[in-house]
Amino acid sequence: MIKSLYGLKQAPKQWHEKFDKAILLNDFHYNGVDKCMYSKFTKSKIKIGVITCLYVDDILLFSINMIGIIETKRYLTFIFKIKDLGEVDTILGIKVKKHSSGYALNQSHYIEKILNKFKHLNIKKANTLFDFSMKLNDYCDKAVAQLENASAIGSLMYVIHFTRPNIAFVICKLSRYT
Repeated sequence: MIKSLYGLKQAPKQWHEKFDKAILLNDFHYNGVDKCMYSKFTKSKIKIGVITCLYVDDILLFSINMIGIIETKRYLTFIFKIKDLGEVDTILGIKVKKHSSGYALNQSHYIEKILNKFKHLNIKKANTLFDFSMKLNDYCDKAVAQLENASAIGSLMYVIHFTRPNIAFVICKLSRYT
């Protein structure tokens, strides 16, 4: 029985169960915190460690060497129809750049998109995160503008969770006045 998963109410649950069974059969283990992260470490002569992150139908693989990634890709290709996009460039709207000392995560393109979307709200760039001398008041002029302010704040809350926790105080302070 082959049916499309897309559009069905139970599709996400069915897909996760199918992926879960397949990956656990390949000696992967759950991450104790996140049920969408799996890890596999071997104790053979060649140490292989692989971490697999699943987000809907996107899979991100991490490993200390390419052997683990190649083996995992081979297994997943055998079980599922997958497309290998190569080394990660962007995941969930977060740009990933490799440096000599590690990786850097960046959402500047997303922040620029937010600024362009809400430029009519007269949002201005500032060097400091919050000016304590500024007096904030409830915004009661137009319901539409209030909705747009709430939307802008919500967009920035997404940024807080991934790459810019330093703006959390400011965004929380502004959200009180929406």
